[in-house]
Amino acid sequence: PTFDLDMFHWLPSGYGQPRDPAVARELTAEAAAGPAWIIEGVFGWLAEIAARRAQMLVWIDLPWDVCRDGLIARGLRRGATQAEFDALGDTIPRANIPPKLGDGLGTPANESNP
Repeated sequence: PTFDLDMFHWLPSGYGQPRDPAVARELTAEAAAGPAWIIEGVFGWLAEIAARRAQMLVWIDLPWDVCRDGLIARGLRRGATQAEFDALGDTIPRANIPPKLGDGLGTPANESNP
């Protein structure tokens, strides 16, 4: 089976509402306990749990625009609103996000996180 760390990190009741971290860790550990799986996502604190049992790690270093476009597309498929995208911008680490974003999903790299 394939697992998306978004499904473990975010509550199903609304886009941009994180789960309790202990629950997210438990869901990730349960997925990684199976005999075979693929887990994808950008939440390093969750991927770390699965990585201990992984036989192979594949790291894809995509440009921010590709990541942002995927984030927006997933959000739209899952019913996100503009307000939720704006709120999401406050929950993701922004130190390495280029300054060209005007959609609430980033700040210039030389600005500190709020």
